[in-house]
Amino acid sequence: MSKLINAICPRCEGNGFIRVTDLLGEDIDQADCPQCDSQGEVELPIELTFVNSDGGRESIIKQEEKNG
Repeated sequence: MSKLINAICPRCEGNGFIRVTDLLGEDIDQADCPQCDSQGEVELPIELTFVNSDGGRESIIKQEEKNG
């Protein structure tokens, strides 16, 4: 079984909230992040994370999205 570690939430990027947009992409509201329960961190298997430039852990999926 993989070791679980705390990592920055990939959905809210550590803010604890997400922006809700309309069909045109305009912000209409903010909501608590359901993935991390507004904590800004989630537990992920260590092999699905990387160490960022600040020394924290982030999801490799988020890194792949940023790099295209």
